[in-house]
Amino acid sequence: MQRSIVFTFICNDKPGIVDKLSSIIARNDGNWQESRMTKLAGKFTGIVQIGISETGLPSLKQELQQLAANDFSLLFDDITPETAPSPSQQLRLSIVGLDRPGIVREVAQALSEKNINVTKMHSVIESAPMTGEPLFKAEVEVEAPLAVDTDTLHERLDAICSQLDIDISLSRNYRR
Repeated sequence: MQRSIVFTFICNDKPGIVDKLSSIIARNDGNWQESRMTKLAGKFTGIVQIGISETGLPSLKQELQQLAANDFSLLFDDITPETAPSPSQQLRLSIVGLDRPGIVREVAQALSEKNINVTKMHSVIESAPMTGEPLFKAEVEVEAPLAVDTDTLHERLDAICSQLDIDISLSRNYRR
């Protein structure tokens, strides 16, 4: 019987990490299905979904856990079959402003209040072009219930923009 599992990892960044992981998966007859990985602050981290037979799973987990001796941190989770998703709308937020504490917290709180789920987020701090001051930038993809009132969401985000002196643009794409 085929199972799907997800594992996350973090380790010091160096060449060969993906090769090492994919070799272990292949050696145990696993199938690399989906992943997201990135280098951040000298670390390499990722989340990987694989398909594997019930019989291959124990040896795969054991072999991956042996990487912990090589400064790998790992976490495994079984995937349970998803129920049919509720109709939702896909929204995208672009956030830009001088860096200060609380930007992510304020925006995340506003989204959570509306039962809006963050599905992807990428943020960076870089130098502002003219002043060189730290500039916070984020691209956030979210999944919102169709019934969410985007006018009140805009109002809430506008209040955050005024409070923190940042810009947030919100765009909408529907998904069934």
